[in-house]
Amino acid sequence: MRICGTKLTHDGAIALVQDGRLVFCDDQEKRHNDPRYQSIDNLDAIVAALAEQRLDPCDVDQFVIDGGDGEDESQFQIGREPSDRQFCRPLSVK
Repeated sequence: MRICGTKLTHDGAIALVQDGRLVFCDDQEKRHNDPRYQSIDNLDAIVAALAEQRLDPCDVDQFVIDGGDGEDESQFQIGREPSDRQFCRPLSVK
């Protein structure tokens, strides 16, 4: 089972655990030499971090998101095409 954990606010980070083992953990501030204490303002950062590991959001079994403040909204579509049998619903954070 693959679980992607994300902390959106202060010191934002993205991690992936597969079958109980850490695959990767990226601090947002270190991804592109971003400023310290960088938050994740757009869920596209999750898609990009997974792509760097040659993974697609459809390859993840569960997403765990911490730190939403309820004021901003972001979403991305999980799935390749609506006709795909494994098409997933959009994931959104409010």
